[in-house]
Formats: sequence, C-alpha cells, structure tokens
Amino acid sequence: MFRLFSFAWFFPLLLLLAVWPVPLAFGAETLASLETQLTRDPAAVLAVLDQPGAFTNAADTAYLRSKALLQMGQAKPAIDAARAALALDEAQSRYHTQYAKALLQRISNEPMFAMTNTGRFLRALDKAIELDPTDGEPRLFKTMFYLNAPAIAGGSRAKAEAEQRAMAAVSEVHGLLAQLAFLSADDKQAEAEPIHRRLLALAPDHVGFIYGFGRYLRHAERYDEAQTFLRAQLTRFPEEPRILYALAAAQISGGKAVESGINGMKQFIALQAAHAEGPAAAHAWFWIGKGYEQQNQSAQARRAYEQSLALNPKLAYVRERLNQLAD
Repeated sequence: MFRLFSFAWFFPLLLLLAVWPVPLAFGAETLASLETQLTRDPAAVLAVLDQPGAFTNAADTAYLRSKALLQMGQAKPAIDAARAALALDEAQSRYHTQYAKALLQRISNEPMFAMTNTGRFLRALDKAIELDPTDGEPRLFKTMFYLNAPAIAGGSRAKAEAEQRAMAAVSEVHGLLAQLAFLSADDKQAEAEPIHRRLLALAPDHVGFIYGFGRYLRHAERYDEAQTFLRAQLTRFPEEPRILYALAAAQISGGKAVESGINGMKQFIALQAAHAEGPAAAHAWFWIGKGYEQQNQSAQARRAYEQSLALNPKLAYVRERLNQLAD
C-alpha cells in the first residue's frame, strides 16, 4: 500500500522550530499575543479564538485556529481552518504554509489521502515561497519532504539538497535546521555540534535551540556538560518545561543525579499542558520509570511505565521495558 513516511521524523525538528519568531500582521495585539501562547497551551488559545465576535480579523483568527488544531493533532479541522483563512486572504504566505503543514500530517498518516493530496501539499509550499521568497519555513518543509519521501512520491536527495541551498541563501537558521536533518538521515548526528552552537549564537534565547543542544549533549553521553549547560539556561528561563525535561533526562542518563532527574520529570509533568510544544508526558513517565529502575525500585518503575503506556499505548520501547521488568 502506498505510504509516504511517518510524521514522527519531523518531531525533533519541530521542537527546535518552536517559538521561532515569524512576523505577523494581525492588526490586533491580542491576536499576536495568542500566537506566542500557542506553544504553551493550544487548547486555551483555541477556546479564546472560538468566542463569538472576539476578533475582527477573521482571516488571522482562522489561521491561528488552524495552528492550534494542528498542534492538538486534529489535522482535518486544521485543514478546514487553513482553507478558511485562504478564502479570506490568499495573498498571505503563512496561510499557504499552514495549509501545507496541516495537509502533511494527514499525508504522513493516511495512505489514501497521500495519493491524492501530495501535489496539493507541494503546490501550497510553492505558493508560499512565491509570495514571500525570504521566508525559509516553506522551503524547509519542501526540503524535508524531498529528503524523506520515497522516489515514487517525488522524493530525491538531489532535490532536497538543491532546496536546502536555496533556503540557506534566504534564511541561515532554516538552512542550519535542514543540515541537522541531513546529518540525522545519514546517521552522522555526532557531527552536529557546530550547527547547534551556531543556532544558539544566532538566537541565544530560543528555547527550542537550547533544548536541542542539551539533547545533543545527552545523546553524545556528555552528561556533565549537558547538566551544566541546562542548569545555566534554567536560571534564565525558570520552570521552562522543555529545559526541565532536557535537564532531568540528562540527570537520569548520567546516573549521578537520578533522584533529581525523577523529581524534575515530575515537575515537567505538572507544568506541561496537554498538546504544548515539547515532549509529551508519556515520555516523561518513561524517564521516571527508567530512573526508578536505576534505583532498583521495580514496583515504582512498573507503575511509571504503565502510566506512560496509558497515555500513549504506541510507545513500543516503553512496553519492552515493562516486559523486561516482568521477566
């Protein structure tokens, strides 16, 4: 059966992209502020947007509704909301990009939908680029599509590299993010440190980039460096959930501050709203279980893994750890 690719490939990159500033022209400060709140609590933003007559800019309201719905995993209504925004104002590049992003989530999960909508997805990105050639985001999505889609669907490494070069010429940040994706595809993540450091130099306050570098250090098993870096960032962004999560994961992985890591993950769960940008609570419960395992507290570990699976039964690696405890 025809299938493009899983949307999961884009998850780490989405974490890095989160809260990257995009110029908006809402004409209403309240709408602009809602854009920044989307990363923390899309459901709350959606509730505000759904209030009758709350905002006069119907196109931007529909656009933000689409973003909130997509972040909540509701691709079909997100597509409809993006279409509503385009029907009101088709000259906005970001509306076409949002429409493409909503299409992508369905394309990646529904083979039959992919067969008839891949062309529409690419045309939406092309229109966004035509309307605003300086915006790197639609080019980034095209690059990632070409890199990950099979040849039968138009995927091609050469196309991806050509798109990346065009993107880097207009947006260094998006070009660097594409480079990270190429390294991941080539299993060369160990070479990513200069890219992470450059992203931080360009945007030192970008929480997604901070999270990404901390994650890189943990994967490189540089646990002490990761903890030192992330503790310093946490003083700048107290109780920022993604930084809390990254620090706690490094503490548990390093094995020297496991209790602090368990407590950090519990704090993350308490602070992180449903559908907020960043790791999900199910992943945090996995880390809690792993921490309890390191402390030889099997009963607590089992309960944590069960809680993780209750939130997301598809996490095969959590089920594997749970089964190993039962052996």
